[in-house]
Amino acid sequence: MSVRTKLFSGFTALIILTLAIAYAGWSGIQALGRRGNLIEQFTQIGLLTRDMRNARGAFALLPETEQANRWKLSIDALEKQLQEARPLFRRPQSQALLARTEQTLQEYRDLYQQTLKVTQDRDATIQSIRETGDTLDKQLQDASSTLDSQIDHGGVQFSPLLAALQKLRIDFRVYVLKSAGPQQEALQTSLGKVGAVLKALPSSSASTTGLQRLPELFDQYQRQIQQLFTIQKQFEQADDGLDQRILALLRTADEMKQVQNQFRLGDIRDAKLMLFGGLLLAVLLSLVAAWIITRSIVTPLRQTLGTVERIAAGDLTVETQADRKDELGLLQAAMQRMIVNLRELIREQKDGVVQVASAAEELSAITQQTRAGATAQKVETEQIATAMQQMTATIGEVARNAEQASMTAREATLKTREGDEMVNQVATQIETLAQEVDSTQVTMELLKQDADRIGGVLDVIKAVAEQTNLLALNAAIEAARAGEAGRGFAVVADEVRGLAQRTRSSTDEIASLITSLHGSTDKMSEALERNIQLTGDSVGLTRQAGVVLASVSSAVGEIEAMNEQIAAAVEQQSAAGENISRSVVKVHEVADQTAAATEETAGSSTELARLSLQLQELTARFKV
Repeated sequence: MSVRTKLFSGFTALIILTLAIAYAGWSGIQALGRRGNLIEQFTQIGLLTRDMRNARGAFALLPETEQANRWKLSIDALEKQLQEARPLFRRPQSQALLARTEQTLQEYRDLYQQTLKVTQDRDATIQSIRETGDTLDKQLQDASSTLDSQIDHGGVQFSPLLAALQKLRIDFRVYVLKSAGPQQEALQTSLGKVGAVLKALPSSSASTTGLQRLPELFDQYQRQIQQLFTIQKQFEQADDGLDQRILALLRTADEMKQVQNQFRLGDIRDAKLMLFGGLLLAVLLSLVAAWIITRSIVTPLRQTLGTVERIAAGDLTVETQADRKDELGLLQAAMQRMIVNLRELIREQKDGVVQVASAAEELSAITQQTRAGATAQKVETEQIATAMQQMTATIGEVARNAEQASMTAREATLKTREGDEMVNQVATQIETLAQEVDSTQVTMELLKQDADRIGGVLDVIKAVAEQTNLLALNAAIEAARAGEAGRGFAVVADEVRGLAQRTRSSTDEIASLITSLHGSTDKMSEALERNIQLTGDSVGLTRQAGVVLASVSSAVGEIEAMNEQIAAAVEQQSAAGENISRSVVKVHEVADQTAAATEETAGSSTELARLSLQLQELTARFKV
């Protein structure tokens, strides 16, 4: 059997066991799902039972047709749920519980019908009792109206009857609302009191007032009350039966859920047993298959590994026996063929290595001679290249200096032209300044004349102020003579005199300022005259500077032309030197390439000799 078949068989068995385990787990999950669905069915039954109880409570509070229909719908819903759940239960215990639930529901439905009938009878009886009570009230009211004119004769006799009858009607209403034992006893007591009052009523009064039918109506009222008691007892019995059936349904639903939980635990236990059993079987079979496959594969692999290790150690004399028919046997046969081929290869390689070593020694000697010649040529070309580079550098330096001198001359020419223009501009500005100074001198003369006129005006103001002061003094004297009548005029005269004095002092200050202004204008006029003379001298000097700058510009132009001629000659020499330098560089590069190739050849021959020795050592390791 081949290794492929063995591995395929082992993995196939493992896959089959895995599928079996998966099926067991899936079956357990399905069983748990079905069991959960069954528990959900019983939970739904419990919920519907509670809905049915709630509908019955709503009908008890409000016994109408709508509430009765809702109650019936809840019963039908529970019955439908039981019918849908029946096919899902197969175990006898579950079917028995389901049958008991259906029987209890049928009994509940019968009690539902009975409750509806008793409720209708009770409502009809209550209505009859109310009508009879209304008739009794009407009889007594009519009797009371008839005896209104005879209060002393009959009013006292009917008052207890009216009170007892009203108490009876009240107890009846309370009993209808509560329908409990104490209310029933109170109603019976009220009936006894009304009957006692009727018996105590004189027969003459009944015949006189037309109350002959009152005992008959009361007897009818009593019979109806007793009938209501009987119907109420039937209603209570039916109500107790409904409570018992509801409790039975809820207990059965809980019992069903408990049973299903027990079944669910059993399903879980069975699923665990199946899974554990499948896992145990899978582990055992896997161990057996692994042992068989390992024994049939590992042993020949170890033999093959030993052969490979001997080959890796250089022993090519090993022989292998390939007597197996599987893949490992084919591997051993292929390895034996590889050993034979390696023997032949090593023998041939030993012979070739000896020949390569001899050729490498000859090549190394030739390479040494070539390298010596290339080295000498490289030294000579390096010296020539160095000399040419120095000459080229010198020519380039001369060319750069000539070019720099030419640039400097051009810049000097430009600066000279700019200086000439600036001198012309300065001369123009100085002439303009001289004109402005002349205008300023004229303006100063005008200012001096205006100051003289202001002095004349101040003299007039000063004279007016002195006259005003004298007038104010005279007015003050006259006011003093006038006594009390001239006191106000004296005050005004004092104020006027004060103003005249302040005016005089102000005019004195202005006169002082005008005198100072005259001195300043005189000094400024003298300064302006000196400035006019200086500006004239400056204009002459700037004109002379312009002439000098023009001659400098002409000389710089001649220097620039000579520098251009020098630069042209240097450029020609530089071009010739560069051509020679390029040729020398090319020769030097060729020499470098030759030397590098020689070095590489020498290195290669040395490396080839070393590899030949190394190959001899390597082939010597193998035993052939």
